[in-house]
Amino acid sequence: MVNDYRNTRHESILSNVIGKKLALRDAINIDRPRIRNYYDCICDKKLSYCKNFSQIYNHKCCYCGISISIIDNSLFEIDHYIPKSTYIEINEANYIDNLVYSCRYCNRNKSNYVIDEEHRIILHPDYDIYKAYYRDEQFNIRISDEYSKDEIISRFYFMMKFEAQYRRLDYLIMELLDFCNCNETESRISPIYRILYKLIKCRNKILK
Repeated sequence: MVNDYRNTRHESILSNVIGKKLALRDAINIDRPRIRNYYDCICDKKLSYCKNFSQIYNHKCCYCGISISIIDNSLFEIDHYIPKSTYIEINEANYIDNLVYSCRYCNRNKSNYVIDEEHRIILHPDYDIYKAYYRDEQFNIRISDEYSKDEIISRFYFMMKFEAQYRRLDYLIMELLDFCNCNETESRISPIYRILYKLIKCRNKILK
């Protein structure tokens, strides 16, 4: 399986996320020299910054990896990785390095959970090497052996519902969609597309 549990075997991996976010910050600074609240700016889906931020994450949730190919774009949000409640100066919480692209489900599951300093880098979704969890051969998200006895890693795992069976379904759908996209000129692909879109519709109806 691929090393990053959020990625299928056919798609581009997340890379240089931090660098791309800083480049977006610089672009926003040029357009809006006095800006202090990047959160409001990036959240506004009428502005190009929101789309650019989504592109940095390959239009996928930074936590679970679900993409806009499965759930609607309206179900994605900008999450404060470190909750606003932990900051004395609120604008610091809204700096772009503290913002990540999340699906609504993961954002709600995480809520205002405060990750201790020791685990903030380990669990931060922006780093190219993400070793806390992995995807096994049956498409389950698992805790890596290195962190199998780490209580914080386990707590975050269950809090985010990474063990849920629908996580396997989501990954399998994305894997098949990516396969179809890579082979869309073949005649046998059209019936598979139709089945997948029916499956996505049922999935979203059940998990609504």
